Amino acid sequence: MTDASVQRKTFSESVLAPVLDEYKRKEQALCGFMAMKGCRYNHELMVVGRAVNAWGAGKKTIELKDAEAQREFIGQIHFPDSVCQMAWVSECAGNSKGYLITYEPQPS
Repeated sequence: MTDASVQRKTFSESVLAPVLDEYKRKEQALCGFMAMKGCRYNHELMVVGRAVNAWGAGKKTIELKDAEAQREFIGQIHFPDSVCQMAWVSECAGNSKGYLITYEPQPS
């Protein structure tokens, strides 16, 4: 099993399944965000946050009843094969409405 498969399985079983079970009788909107690291991450600092600030369109719990819909949702928030998972920060810097990203790259 690849690292990406393990990550998706862990998210599905340990995060998504309990949330869906808790909110199965409600039409709760969900937005997900997988942990990611930049391509130059050197294992010295890890920043953990909980606000995803409208990351993606999200789904309602009622839309995630079947396994295929859950796999699709996880696929929308998990991109392990990108060259740099944090590239969106520098790509979006100064371009977002309602969400200000300030980023100043450090010299290599």
